[in-house]
Formats: sequence, structure tokens, C-alpha cells
Amino acid sequence: MHDLGPAPPDALACLRSYTAGTLVYGDRALASRFVIDPRSGRLLTPLPADALQAHDHVLYLPDERAPSLEALLSLADADDPGLIERWRAYHGDPPHARWCLATVESARMAGMVYDSPVFCVPNPLASDQPRICRTLNADPARLADICAASTHTRPERPVALGVDPDGLDARARFGVIRVAFPRRAADADDALAMLDDLAGGGVR
Repeated sequence: MHDLGPAPPDALACLRSYTAGTLVYGDRALASRFVIDPRSGRLLTPLPADALQAHDHVLYLPDERAPSLEALLSLADADDPGLIERWRAYHGDPPHARWCLATVESARMAGMVYDSPVFCVPNPLASDQPRICRTLNADPARLADICAASTHTRPERPVALGVDPDGLDARARFGVIRVAFPRRAADADDALAMLDDLAGGGVR
């Protein structure tokens, strides 16, 4: 039997698991930090002014030396105060003044190529994110246990930032932590149940 490579949901989960990578355009390789728009699946990132003048933009996750995923992007100017505040909550002060919204036109992962519709999808848990994050942030010690169960690193005073069917993003002193779910969550209650399991040191 031939290995058909990762399924499209796995490629989407891979993209969601990162908040930083290396963006290559023209002769530049630039560290890029981003957040995913929960409404559209596009990526918001601050870039230098010359970025939109280039023709080809490839985002390597985590970097161009050993990428898990390579995404061909198209860029447009962005002016969404809510999404910009989301980026600031994840990453702090932006290193560049120009905000860009990037659409994944195609991506390569493990030798397979995936088209834009795999990635440009809304987060089905978007409306539940505030409730889930409030629940987690009400008990920082429990959230730290969840982070430790997934990443084997117990951060001090973590803050839950966002959740999608594939995992949770939390901010720690040293950066953003990704807590991957053991399986794709069917809904918000399913995500909370898996987080409960992680807090207790087990997986369901």
C-alpha cells in the first residue's frame, strides 16, 4: 500500500500549531510571528514596508532549514483593530509597522501539496474561545498543569489566549506554548473535557 501522506486535517493542525516561522521573499529571510484569524484562517503578521512589493512569499514552519510545512502566501494590507489586538496579546509589540493579512494559497507537507481551502477555514470554536479562556485563566495553577502535561514544561502564571479543535495557545514568560489535543475536538465541551484530562495527567 502506498503512503498517501498526511491527511488535510493533519496539515491544518500543523499550521495551527505554530505562531512563528521564517518568511522568505526576494532575497530576504525574515522571522515572522503571526496569529490566525479565527473567522477566515488567514494569518496576520507585521512586516517591513517592502514585503508587499515582492512577488513570492513562502512561510517555512518552523524554519527554512527543517520545515514541517512550507506555505505559499499571498499578502494584503490589514487594518482590523480586533485582530491586531489579538496579535499583541500573543506577541507584544510588533517589530514592523505594516500589518499584513496572508492567505495560504497552497502548502507542502511531507511531500504532499494542499490547496488553499484546507487552510482558509474558520475556527469552529471561535465563539467559545472567550468562555474557555476565562475558565482556564481563573485557575492559573491548573492551566500550568495542562501545559506541563502536554509540553513537559510547567510555566509560571500562563495565560490562555485561544483554542481551536486541534489545541490551545497559552502565553508564558518565554513565549507562546502550544498544547496539542490528543485528538480533534468535536466541540467546545469536548475540548474542555480533554483539557480536564490533561490537567489530571491523563488523556481520554
